[in-house]
Amino acid sequence: ERLVRSKGATVLAKRVSSPNEVPSPAAKSWVSDTVGILNPHAVNRINNMATELRRDTGAELVVVMLA
Repeated sequence: ERLVRSKGATVLAKRVSSPNEVPSPAAKSWVSDTVGILNPHAVNRINNMATELRRDTGAELVVVMLA
């Protein structure tokens, strides 16, 4: 695990060995927040960052909030 800073945001990044280890978010969003931790503005910012990341590098970012 490591902290990553990007465009004013700090994100805890964790490498996984398989995509099966990460719960899949809804098709319309890179964020899965079923417990309601993030406000709509934060979800929108994360979605925009993830979309730019995919467009610019081909990498994908998924944010999953668990309680």
